Amino acid sequence: MNRRKQEDSTIEFGNYIKSCRMGKQWSILEVGEKIGVSANYVSLMERGMRIPTEETIEKLASLYNIEEDVLYRLLGKVPRNVLEEIKNNPKLQKAIAYTQKINLPIEQKKKMEEEVLRVYAEFLNIHKDEFKE
Repeated sequence: MNRRKQEDSTIEFGNYIKSCRMGKQWSILEVGEKIGVSANYVSLMERGMRIPTEETIEKLASLYNIEEDVLYRLLGKVPRNVLEEIKNNPKLQKAIAYTQKINLPIEQKKKMEEEVLRVYAEFLNIHKDEFKE
């Protein structure tokens, strides 16, 4: 991810967690105490000036009762457990690498993505809209 895009993601993340905090009517100090970081660190995250650690992301998700994946996506990051799954699955690695290598047109990539999500949803017995951002 380029630097400008990372900065935008960090600011978007900060705005999101700030709105979560304000929705709970908690102070920055209260949030810091609840997740084990300083109020200054919470303030820096909310202003998009600090990228939180994975541990902090997990604590924020738990505190605000939101999916960790939402926070990771806002930051433009991939959760550690997803990276581990890819790392431990050579066939999945190969499939992803191959789609990058053959340079599919965007419409074909979207069609393929929809089909993969449909299969996952069917296998997991959930509606495919569960995968929407």
